[in-house]
Amino acid sequence: MVTVNSTGHDAYLANGNECGDRTVSRFLAMGERPGRDVYCD
Repeated sequence: MVTVNSTGHDAYLANGNECGDRTVSRFLAMGERPGRDVYCD
């Protein structure tokens, strides 16, 4: 699970959270999931 410390529904590519964007983009582009849950502050 990827958790992004943000408000609203637009957490991906809309709020400037580099950690969340990088983690989700890696999954979408390469199918790679993190080895454990990721919390992006």
